[in-house]
Amino acid sequence: MDMIVGHALAHHLRNNPSLPKDGKMVLPIGSLKYGSSVVQNTHNGKKSSKNALKALVTENEFEENLLSDVIPPKDIGVTFEDIGALGNVKDTLKELVMVPLQRPELFSKGNLRKVLD
Repeated sequence: MDMIVGHALAHHLRNNPSLPKDGKMVLPIGSLKYGSSVVQNTHNGKKSSKNALKALVTENEFEENLLSDVIPPKDIGVTFEDIGALGNVKDTLKELVMVPLQRPELFSKGNLRKVLD
């Protein structure tokens, strides 16, 4: 229940950034439905994500051990959009972490490559 309310609150605050003057937050039914669907989708996706990880072929024992600690992205339930403010920090994280994983060809040669060798 806490997870549903948490997702509902995040959804509501994303769409309505101003807080009520009396300090009492009332979550609309639409936000609660959103929170419920996020939690439901997360739980439904866990089963298929775990099976997909088990189906991966590993090349050595290290990869096999590492695979047990991998969390599929769908199981996290949080995206960069769920994090309020700190836009510059989110952009920096995306550049430093996401871009090299999504576009490895950009990092295969040049000065950045020399540091890794």
